[in-house]
Amino acid sequence: MRLAILIDFFGGGGKERRCLQLIKGLNCNNIKDIHVIMIDNIVDYPDLYKTTAKVHIIERHGKYDLGVIKRLYKTLKQINPDVIMTWTLIKMSFYLCIIKPFLKCKYISAIVTAAQPIKKYTIDDITRFIAFKQADVIVGNSYAGIKAYKAPIKKSLVIYNGFDMERLNNLKHIDQVKNDLSLKTPFMVSMAARINRHKDYQTYIDAAKKVIAQRKDVTFYCIGKGELIDYYKSQLNAEEQKYIMFLGFRKDVDSILNASTVSVLCTNNKLHKEGVSNTILESMAYGVPVVATTGGGTDEIIIDGETGFIIPPFEPSVLASKINILLDNESLRQQMSEKSQKRIRNNFSLDLMVENYMSLFNRILC
Repeated sequence: MRLAILIDFFGGGGKERRCLQLIKGLNCNNIKDIHVIMIDNIVDYPDLYKTTAKVHIIERHGKYDLGVIKRLYKTLKQINPDVIMTWTLIKMSFYLCIIKPFLKCKYISAIVTAAQPIKKYTIDDITRFIAFKQADVIVGNSYAGIKAYKAPIKKSLVIYNGFDMERLNNLKHIDQVKNDLSLKTPFMVSMAARINRHKDYQTYIDAAKKVIAQRKDVTFYCIGKGELIDYYKSQLNAEEQKYIMFLGFRKDVDSILNASTVSVLCTNNKLHKEGVSNTILESMAYGVPVVATTGGGTDEIIIDGETGFIIPPFEPSVLASKINILLDNESLRQQMSEKSQKRIRNNFSLDLMVENYMSLFNRILC
């Protein structure tokens, strides 16, 4: 089978991590003829080049460069894939909508990676509608996402993100991580997400301020890049800067999450609802209790009070309270750790995700 994956760029986000994990898993199942087609030459995960995937760049020269459509068509004709998968709505799904009638291959739309409804009568909405009409199968990584995107139920399928258990063997030792971070406190709390408007770092930082006003045994880390880093840094006084750190994009995010006492994910539910967050899955796989805001697919991963805490959005006092509960109760952390790891093994493993995709490929190619 020859597979073409269409994605705008390979940035440092969750859908790119999920795509990379799928490629690795397919390689392990002898699916090696994989082509990744991108518009922008951005690859924040260099492990992509360690797979068998061949990367094609069809750069767009300016906002109105319609030649990119021709280049995409030419590239796909040369590859002649059995299956095309789109991973982004705009721009790749939009371009494919124009040329798909001229291509003879199966089409999987895998754009449902969040659970935020698309605004009606926008380019996004029109592209979504056409893509879903053209697609043989629509894959979402959460039931909440399938519902929010109004995907036709008869051709829709949920395949949860899969965590590769082998990654547990490639982690830095916790002591090394703490040494690399120059950690001076016994506890560390992390939030790994892009620092933009879709993620609610404001609630996280406000909660961190409340916690460190009461105690000085915990350091809070913000892991990710984004346009709002300087804005949030400007809110910290000299004392708070000792306990709230911005690390930027890190290639060792797995090891940092593993070393964390608590993992947090706050989402700006006014702008964005999560599908299935890789940060939550990874934290749970490492046995780290998660505190996350309700909404979207998050409610499909975390069992509130058992594998972590689900809290209302925009409630820093509630977040601070849950963090304090976990920091003060080692027994509770251990119970949540064991239940979290079991849940990931049983419901969100990479083997299960790849098995589901392999079954899908076999079904549509029969």
